[in-house]
This record gives sequence, C-alpha cells and structure tokens, in this order.
Amino acid sequence: MDGSGGSSGNTGNITVNQNSTTNSINNVNSNNSVNNNVNSVQNNNNTNQNNVNNNNANSNQINNVNNQTQTQTQTQTQTQTQTQTQTNNNNNINNNISNSNGVLKTIQFDSATSGICTVEITNFSSYKESFYTGVFNLCRSNWRLLIFPEGNNSPGNISIFLDYYDIGFNPLYQKEAQLSLTLINQNDPTKSVKKTSNHNFSFKGVNWGFISFLSLQTLQNPANGYLVNDHLKIKVEISAPETIDKSDPSEVKPYGKFSYNLTNVSHHFENFYSPAHHICGSNWRIYIFPNGYSSPNYFSVYLDLLDVKFKPLLVKHLFFAIEIVNQKNPEKNLKKWVDHVFDDKNMNFGFPKFVLLATLLNPDLGYIVDDTIVINIEFTVMSSNFSEPSPNFEIEHNLKIGNPDCGKYRFVAKKQSNLDLIFSPTFQRAGCNWQLVSYPLENLTDYFSIYLDLIDIKTKPLLRKHISFSIEIENQDNPAKSFKKYISNIYSYGSFSWLFQKFMKISTLYKPEKGFIKNDQIIINLELIVICSDFLKPISIQNPEMHFLNINGNNNNSIYGLERLNLQSQSNQQVVTNTIVKSGEKSGSFSFKIDNFLSLDKSFYSPMFSLFGSNWRFYVFPKGNQASGFFSLYLDYVDPKSRPKIRQYICFILEVVNKDIKKSEKKYSFHTFCYSSVNWGFKKFLSLETIRREDSGFLDGDSLTVSVTIYYLSQNILDNEHLHSYSQETSKHIQMYSKSQLQQLTQFSDDAELNEQLKKQKSDEEAFYYHTIKLTVDCDFEKSNGFDLIDFQRHHPIKIRKLSTLLEIKLQIQMMFGIPFERQRYWFWDPTPTRISRVTRCPLVLDDEDIFTQYLNLHGQNEIRFYLEISSAPHPNEKNLFFDPINNESILVFFKYYDPYTSSLKFVASKVCNINSPLSYFIPFINQKMCSPINTQLLMYGEDSMNVVFSLDPHRSLKYHELTNGALIICQRALSSRENVTFPFLSDYFNFTYNKIVVTFQFVNYKNINTQKDLTIRMEILKGMKYEEIVQRISEIIQTFPKNVNMFSLPKENELVEKKLIDPNTKLSIFDLLVSQNRKVDFICLEVKESIIPVHQLSKLKDIIKISRI
Repeated sequence: MDGSGGSSGNTGNITVNQNSTTNSINNVNSNNSVNNNVNSVQNNNNTNQNNVNNNNANSNQINNVNNQTQTQTQTQTQTQTQTQTQTNNNNNINNNISNSNGVLKTIQFDSATSGICTVEITNFSSYKESFYTGVFNLCRSNWRLLIFPEGNNSPGNISIFLDYYDIGFNPLYQKEAQLSLTLINQNDPTKSVKKTSNHNFSFKGVNWGFISFLSLQTLQNPANGYLVNDHLKIKVEISAPETIDKSDPSEVKPYGKFSYNLTNVSHHFENFYSPAHHICGSNWRIYIFPNGYSSPNYFSVYLDLLDVKFKPLLVKHLFFAIEIVNQKNPEKNLKKWVDHVFDDKNMNFGFPKFVLLATLLNPDLGYIVDDTIVINIEFTVMSSNFSEPSPNFEIEHNLKIGNPDCGKYRFVAKKQSNLDLIFSPTFQRAGCNWQLVSYPLENLTDYFSIYLDLIDIKTKPLLRKHISFSIEIENQDNPAKSFKKYISNIYSYGSFSWLFQKFMKISTLYKPEKGFIKNDQIIINLELIVICSDFLKPISIQNPEMHFLNINGNNNNSIYGLERLNLQSQSNQQVVTNTIVKSGEKSGSFSFKIDNFLSLDKSFYSPMFSLFGSNWRFYVFPKGNQASGFFSLYLDYVDPKSRPKIRQYICFILEVVNKDIKKSEKKYSFHTFCYSSVNWGFKKFLSLETIRREDSGFLDGDSLTVSVTIYYLSQNILDNEHLHSYSQETSKHIQMYSKSQLQQLTQFSDDAELNEQLKKQKSDEEAFYYHTIKLTVDCDFEKSNGFDLIDFQRHHPIKIRKLSTLLEIKLQIQMMFGIPFERQRYWFWDPTPTRISRVTRCPLVLDDEDIFTQYLNLHGQNEIRFYLEISSAPHPNEKNLFFDPINNESILVFFKYYDPYTSSLKFVASKVCNINSPLSYFIPFINQKMCSPINTQLLMYGEDSMNVVFSLDPHRSLKYHELTNGALIICQRALSSRENVTFPFLSDYFNFTYNKIVVTFQFVNYKNINTQKDLTIRMEILKGMKYEEIVQRISEIIQTFPKNVNMFSLPKENELVEKKLIDPNTKLSIFDLLVSQNRKVDFICLEVKESIIPVHQLSKLKDIIKISRI
C-alpha cells in the first residue's frame, strides 16, 4: 500500500540488565527496532524522522572529558524568540549545506498558506543509508525531506517523507498540512509519480510520507527517466494554514541538554552506559551499543532514565534529540528527534540504526577524531507525574560533596605468571563490603573480564542494593587515555556480582607499550554510589488465629516440635568472621596424597582437615563424575552437617600438584557453601590420559597429590537472631510518591478523602513490590472438619517481595513463622476455582532461583497458593538435606480420620509417599498419629470427585488406585455390628454431607396462630429422596397418614404462576424432578387434609428438622 502516508518507525527502546556473572546482556527486550513502527500511525508507509541507523564496532570506553551539562528553563516568550531566530538562521545555513552536499532546492511558489519547492539530489547512488536534505521554507515554516534510498521497512523500494523542521525548536508547534510528493520523470513529466496525504505535524508526529514510494528496480533503470545522470528530482507541494503554537506562557516546559565525550572508541566491544547527568530534576544516561543492538554494522544509541529504577511509578514524557557531532564540520552533525514516554517498562528509547559503522569510524568524515566521539542530548520535558526533583546521582558530584553513600577505591593488581585470577582485598565503601575480581571466562579468553562483588549479600541475603558504578583501568603513561566504563544494577542474593565480560582485549591490556601495565602491575580504579537499598521484609496480615507465629527469633521452632540446632559459639563465630584476607595473603592451604591412584575406581572422601575453624575434605572421583576419561575433584564443606544454618563464602584454588611446580594444574572458583550445597568443584579437572602419561609429572610412582588454598571472604549463621539484627537497618529506598505529593494529600480538609488517598498510595506501593500469597501448613488443615483441607476464602494471606529467590522466601518465612529455612519445602496448589483445591506439584527450584516466575508461568495470574512442607527429621540425610528428593514415583498425600461417633473429620498428617507402596504400609503410621494401637484395623477411602467416595483396597498400591499429588485419604476404624451410630461408614456421612438440602415446606391450608401468616416448617432432605420418602417423613412429624399429604411446586422466576401438583407416581427423586422442570428446589407447598397434632403445636416448630438417618 503505497498511496497512504505514515511516519518513519526506526526508533526503539530496550530494557537491559547488563552483565550478570554469567551473561553479558540479560533480559534484552526490544520494543521497536528498525523493523517495528514506533509511531503507530496509519499503515505501512511510515518513517519517523530521527533514526539514522548506526552501530559501532570498536567503541566501549567512557571518559568524562569535556562533558558539558546545561539546564535551561525558558519562558514561552524566550522559546518563541529563540525559535524564530534559529529558524531564520537555519534557513540560510541549511541552504548552504544542501548545496555543498549535492542537494539543490528551487522554490517555484510560496505564500502564507501554500508553497511549491523542487529538491534535486545529485550523486544519489552514493547514499547507502537514510539522510535528510537541506531545509527549505514554505508556508512560513521550515521543512526538509527524509529519504531512505533502500527503503524503511520496505525492502526494494525508496521511502520518502516530509519532515517538519521547526518542531526541534518549539515542540509545541502544530501544523495541519496537505502534502504532495512527486518523483519527477525527467524524460516524460507525464509519467511522474505523485502521492498525496494529510497530516497534523506535531512533536508526536514530526514527519509523514510514503514507505513504498517507488520500486528501486524501476527507479534505478535510467531508461525509465526517474534517475538521470545519478540525479533525482522531487517536487514538494504543501498547503497549510498558520502554525498553531500550543505553548502556555504560564506553564514553562523544562528544557535541558548535556554532552558526552566517548573516548577510546576502538577498545569498546560491549554495550555500556555514559555517566549519569542530573538535568531537569532527573538522572539521565546514554546507553550505547558500539556493535549495534540487533542491528549489526550499525551504531545504536539510546537515552536512558535512571530514575525509574527507584521510582517505578514515575512517568515522564520527553521530546528529545540525539546528536553525533562532526568534529571537522559541525554543519554535518547527525541529529535525530523523537518523542517518548519513559516509565518503568520503557526506561530507555533511541535508535538501533543511528549511523553505519563504516560512516562513523571513517576518520576522513570527521565523526571520530583521536579515537573519540562526541554525543549531544537535547530535550524538552512535555509532562511528568512527579513535580519534585530526584536526588542527584552523578558520581563525580557526590564524591565532591562527600556523600557517605558514594566512594572510590584504588587497587594495584599484581599479575601472576602462573595464575590468571586477580582479586582485591575486601574493602568497605558507602557502608558496604566489596571486592574486585577478574579471571578469564570460558569462550572469552581473549578478553579481560572484571567483576564487582557485593560481599554483604552473602552475609545478608535479604538485602537489595541498587548501585551505579564505574571501573577504570588506569593508563600509567597517559592518564587521559585511561579506560573507563559505567554500569548500574541491582544487587541481590540471586545476582551478587556484576561484571563487564569484555572490558578490554587481553592483547591491549598486557602490551607494555599501551601503558595499561607496568612492572606486571595493573591499576584499577572504582567509583560507586548507592542509589537505594532495601531489606526484604514480609508483610504479615494480622490474624488472631495465627497464634503460633514466632517473631522475636529467640525460639526458631515454636509449635513444630523441632529441637533447636546446636550452633557454633559466638566467640568461635567471630574468629572466622573477622578473618579478612589481604591481597596476596593465603587464609589456609592443605595437601592430600592419594596412594594407589591407578587402581582406584570408586569415589571417596579424604580425611577431614581444619582451616581457620572450618572443617573441609576433598571429594575425589578417580574415574570421573559422569565424565568418562577425566579426573573429578571437589571441595566438601563438613560443618553444615551439624550446623545447617552456617554459610561460608570463599574463593578456593584446587590444584593437582606436578613435580615441576610451574606445570601444576590449577582451577579456581568462588562459591557459597551451605546446607544445600556442601561441595563444589570440577567435573573435568584433568584428563586421565594426561595424568597417566609418564612425562607429564603428575604421578609420583602410583601417588597423586592434590591441594587446596582457601580465601575466606564471608561467613554467617542464618538464624532468626541474625536476620532480625540486620533487618532493622534503615532502608534507603526512595518512595514512589514525592514529598510534595504527600504534602498535597495532607491539605485535604476531608479526613475521609485523605485516608482514601493514603490507602491508595499504600495499595499501589504494595501491589508493585509484593506478591499476595496464601501460604498453608499442616496446622491450618486442623481447622477444617469437612472434606476440604482448607477454605482459601477465609485463609489470611501474607505479602512477600516480588523477584524473591527461593532462599529469600524461606528466610522471610523463617522470620514470620520461626520455621528454620533448611526445613522448608514448597508445593504448588492447583488454583482452579473449584470447591475442592488440591496440591499439584513440587517445583524443582534451587535456592538462588525465582519460584514466583515458575508458578505464574504454570498457573497464570491467579491467586498464588503455596503449601509449606516442614521436615521434623532429627538429622539431615546423607546428602545433608532434610528432605529426600522428589522423583516421578513420589506423591504428596494428606490423611484425615473419620470418627463415626461424632460424625466428624479430623486432619491427621501429610506424607510424601512412593506410588508403589501398598496402602497397608500407612496403617501403622495413621494409628501412631491417632494414638491408637498400631495393629488397629482401618478402613480407607479415596475421593475422585465432589460427590463420590470409594473404598480403597489396603493391599493395593497408590498407583493402582490412580492417586496423585494432593490426594486425600480418609481412614476410619472398622466398627463391630453391635455399635449403633447414625453414620457408621464414611460413605454414609459423605453422601449425607454432600447430598442434603434444607427445604421450606409451606402449609397452604393452615395459618400460624401467632402471626396469622402461612405456617411453614424447615426440614433437611437428601437429593436422592423420592416422593414417598419425603411424604412419609412429613407424616411422621405432623402425625397424619401419608395419603393426607399433597405436595406442590413453584416456578423459579414468576411466583404468580399457579402451584403445580407434584406427581406422586414419579420415578425421579423430588430434587431431580424439580430441577428438570425448572421449579424451586428449596420451597415446596403442602396440602394436609387432617392432622392429629393441633395447629398451635405446629406453630412452635422453629428449628430445622434434621434427618436422623439416610
């Protein structure tokens, strides 16, 4: 469709959490790349002006050299004056530019409301990417053409758009215009291609035109007359009224701009940020992809709003421009405008194809000089829902004023000849403990990778800190050439380390002539600022029935009967915790000689050894751990077997010792050793072929020596006392609502209105940060005496922070319930809105993984329901866990007990069972729970629907009866024939419970002597009871003969319709008959011809007459 107009759509936004420990770019979501329309205006023929597609191949350094920051607030009068001046100036300037660039303009006619101009483009075949023509003035406004020689989202076609140039000077200008673009046939003007459209030009749509103007095959054939001698002619006709200025003199639109010098362009290989700039009350950054974001061969550049990471409800509408300066000829600057609404889902926006790398990196064109590119940002804030400015998070500014949340650190790293590992001492800055770490990543050995680790997260796993930081490798010959990168990310238990995977090429770093290494020393400078911090506190909804909650942390186990674990003494804790390793200092080493190595087959543990109060051992696989042909070696932490709450974060180096010490095989890793991860190491440490080779030097006869060096970084014991000790830390989280908004709330004269506003604010905050969870434990089921385990509508929820890892959830529950985190295992309830809900599965989630994502992916946005299984085992199993693993033959079963004498159900226990186990296996278990003799005979029942129970054969297995996760098994004692009870069997009680209804019977020929109203009685009946059974029961109550009673039904809707006699001879039950006839089932009229009981006695029947037996 090439006859209609549209705006160009080659802008886009991305959401990137840059490099986590194992990924260089996480969660990259592109809303609008070159192939997606940003301004969804009309159909295919769209071209949004400011996107010259560009990616840079070798640019990744950010030096704050000559960064100019300017904030200007202009009154509307100033804006108009400046606009007029700049418009006139640009008119002349762009005329000169267009002529020098081979673009000629001829104005045939011009008036206040219409005009015609012909634009001639010479050397058209030299243009390989989109470009603007020079500016021309028609209808007292400035215009230009935006041309895509190879099409915009329309391969094989030329795309042509008309751009309203004046918007760049006053974004509140609007101009309704009718436009015609004609591609002139220079051989035969009658064959010229003309296209017409209408458009309201504004900052929301600065250009309009045609994506598929003409096919390139037709255009590029000289015989067709459109491209002659490489000249292209386009006639522009505009008919437009006066420009409308939407500016409000009383409302000033904030205006700002800043500049960033990107130095060392050739050293950049991955995406990065510029430093933050605090302009117009917000913190802005430039987000750069030197090799293109989803657009190879282009330089991608975006404007990023940092504030939305700590003000997630912030919405800010901007009209902005990104400009790359031509340092040799400023008249050739590349400048592109666009408008965008920034929020927490769209925090950055820009151009995935700003300019071709071939153009940008060509030194003759002037965009790169001395390996430096200059990028300018200019914007007008059109609207914002926050009036109060955000704090200034410029690192340089905060260092100058001595902000305690900001700091810097200098580390002189010594390169070791036989080890690639570099890590700094633990250092404290901005109230946190940090460490710099570097070692080559697999498949990225050509690059120097560097991490910044937040050590505190390992000690305080419920902390969240949002950090902005820069890492610089100092150029020791020329400090101006130092290599610096910026990044900003949220540290948490699941992501305690952030890195630059491709910080610099190893070949560049280790060449002395480059100046980055001298005397085997590398100088690394760090600057950081804490933007906000938070502690993951759960929100407990007050519930008077939850009397068992234990908040003080002094007793971890309250109602669960768990003996408190013997923890290490406080003094001993201090010995380990205070072991701070200095650079190059070893915390401890140990060697172990493996004799008769070649004859060993099975895995084994070495003798235990102690280093700095911690107990360790080697876990050795002489023939490999699922790695044939390799020697596998692990470090095993012994302490959690007796102290499951202890956690040890270390750096360790495992080594297979060689006779020539320089040839020893070393591997290193960082790991948190805890109850659920007691060993860590390498499956393919060294090939057996290498070890066995005589000249390799690893074997001494038939002995192999292994050693370990341990650097202690952090230790903690996660009991409640420890958690609450740091949960009182002051949160630096910045509220989503500004102080001025809260002040406005307090000015309400009506307290009810104020309370409503505050309530909504709190609700918005909680909805953004918390999941509402219905968490159940076994003691919750004791409140239900029916066939359901729990009534979720009456169950009180708790609120848990979103994005919490499994360990973080466990710790929050430990704080609330006092349940040790190592004794918790979570199951998912089926959230299907049926009357009976069942537990369906146990998720396979590690401690550092997100359990909420798995639940929502499985069940959608329904209410989140978890079942918490609590282990009461006195000791962990051989794998140091309190739970045996769940496999395909494991199911979770719940047991209830039916008491025939009280006609009630009681919850007994839950148990993870093997599906191949016979039901008789559970009888002693149930009897023990019920305090009955173990050999007491039990009847067992299962439930497969809402109104059917069936008997279970105790000699058959769970699998035979097709029982699955969440199955409910109900047991009862077998009664003797002499025991007389109302409901002797569970099936009787079940049918009674699910099949009874209460029916009101109204006597049509008797009145209540007290009220003179129709006499009524209420009586329980079963849904399966037939006519004669009900009549017999009524006859017994009023003491008459059944033949004296007639029953009549009433319609559901219209009660004025006459009563209908119920057929006494019907074979259906009364309930089924009334349902089939769409009659009322809970109201029946009675006609009683005579009764022995006087009428005044019937009037005293108030309570429901219950059924005594089915």
